Amino acid sequence: MALSFTDTGTGPVVLLIHGHPLDRRVWGPQVAGLAGCRVIAPDLRGYGESPLGGRAHVTPADHADDLAALLDEVSADSADSADSADSADSADSADS
Repeated sequence: MALSFTDTGTGPVVLLIHGHPLDRRVWGPQVAGLAGCRVIAPDLRGYGESPLGGRAHVTPADHADDLAALLDEVSADSADSADSADSADSADSADS
């Protein structure tokens, strides 16, 4: 499954994974803060500019397979990742 994605910068790879119902644009403000990193922000299957791929239902395993294939496509041997749930957890912790 070919995903649409943004690939910017150089350095250690950071994979930014959006949540439902968002797309990769949600990470716009964070990308600038990751100077010194190679930031890869995909639209998951069925979101933003990535097609659903002719399937009525996409599982978390499908998304994981798609992301692994994307990292292979961009020749990233490894990546740190962040998702929108991480951001929500951080915000909850800051309020405590």
